[in-house]
Amino acid sequence: MLNAVGLQNVGVPCLCRRKTPVLRKFDTAVIANVFGYALEDYVEVIRVLEDAEGLAGYELNISCPNVQEGGVCSSVAIPPW
Repeated sequence: MLNAVGLQNVGVPCLCRRKTPVLRKFDTAVIANVFGYALEDYVEVIRVLEDAEGLAGYELNISCPNVQEGGVCSSVAIPPW
């Protein structure tokens, strides 16, 4: 399992254009994390990703409690290291 804090990313057009060609060089499954505010957001992102070669699947980020804070955990102090 790989977990990263934050929702910032390059966006689906850049992912398809610049990142997936590089990721295809590795012998591993690549799973795209999909986030949205409404069902239509998820459908549109996955529609675009379906044209990208090299993705093995999708992880739907549907239960992120800290979206209002931009992906920052606001209730717990995070150590500087």
